[in-house]
Amino acid sequence: GTRSKRKVEARHRLIGGNVDFSGKRLLDLGCSGGYFGFALSDTVSSYLGVDADEAVIERNRNAARQRSLVNLEFRRAAIIPSFIHGLAPVDVALFLSVFHHILATSNAYDWNRPGEFDPFDLLHALRERAGVLVFETGYPDEGFEWCERLPPMTPTPRAWVVRALREAGFRHVEVIPAGTGRSFTEGLRRRVALALGYARHPRPLAGRIAARVLQVDSRDNRDLFIARKN
Repeated sequence: GTRSKRKVEARHRLIGGNVDFSGKRLLDLGCSGGYFGFALSDTVSSYLGVDADEAVIERNRNAARQRSLVNLEFRRAAIIPSFIHGLAPVDVALFLSVFHHILATSNAYDWNRPGEFDPFDLLHALRERAGVLVFETGYPDEGFEWCERLPPMTPTPRAWVVRALREAGFRHVEVIPAGTGRSFTEGLRRRVALALGYARHPRPLAGRIAARVLQVDSRDNRDLFIARKN
């Protein structure tokens, strides 16, 4: 992890400790730079990374070609139910840090328009296509502008997500709580940043400074959910 960026390697280790990727077909929705594809290229049998940013997808394709990684595929597409229904079945799907943007109709994606589809249909579609879903979504207390447009996540955001995944048809949902694997120093940095208001919206100057100086990113404090249909 670098300053003000997600600690992707730590998240990779956390997911890898709970999901077996060996020889699996992997789908990565909202893949961005394709971190998981490149990191797992020697482990998975195939990887499909999907993102709506054509420039990012082309950069990933070039990187895969340069490294002769023939089991990696990158595709530009809107993450909508009909697209997922058209995919071949996979063993594992990653759906990380995307769902809240769709729920809140944020401006993170050009194709994200309110009312064009039911966001929860994405979970139903993934239930049909993936044996295991690794899921993560933003919470209302993260201090971003889209937080106030999220639906009520009651009684708690964690319980709300578990219920949504089960209602989509996943029989077993395991929660990896936020902060799992975090060192004492990382936990202390987060508590200091919280005290200075980094999770409030709009963020006060002290909160913005604290997040940068202490290298704290609220996205690293989301629960991970491992949902299995069998």
